[in-house]
Amino acid sequence: HPATGYHICRMMAAAPDLAGSIARGFEGEGLPADDIAANAYDSVWTPERQLQRDFALFGGDLLMSFDVVTLRAWFDSFFRLEEPLWAGFLAGWPTLPGNEHHESWYSRFLFGLNVLLRFPPTLTVRLVAGVVSYSMKYGRGMLRSVLPPFVLGEPTSYVDPPPLLAPPEVGDLALKREALAMLAAARDGDKP
Repeated sequence: HPATGYHICRMMAAAPDLAGSIARGFEGEGLPADDIAANAYDSVWTPERQLQRDFALFGGDLLMSFDVVTLRAWFDSFFRLEEPLWAGFLAGWPTLPGNEHHESWYSRFLFGLNVLLRFPPTLTVRLVAGVVSYSMKYGRGMLRSVLPPFVLGEPTSYVDPPPLLAPPEVGDLALKREALAMLAAARDGDKP
């Protein structure tokens, strides 16, 4: 399947960044495995690449919602765009041909505008409805991929994830503290 080929190309293009990140994690005394994994993931999925992926995921989801007639009309219109535009969307990774048409929010916005202006009205209506439906179902990732970062923010990093909210404390806290103290004392061999 063509998507498999594009995926393999993307992963091969990402391999040097991934390998470099892992190697840096082992330098000196080395980092904990979780930190090496977070740094490695971050080296492959930078915020800009995450946004480009979000844009592509929307495209895939949209195509899966089409019936055969609509799908044929979509691909007929898609492949009438200039080759660097459609090839860059399919390649979807820095250093691959045509990626400059999709690697920033602004270039993805222009690509989407190009599609809206050049596709038949029935397809543009489906596209706009797809954006609304996808955003309601999966959140702001697709919209964030075509808007400036100050509008909806950037994706989170795996190196410095946002802090998790502390779970609410439920129950008799004094009793819980007393039980924890008793367990600690029993481990130390003391009697409470």
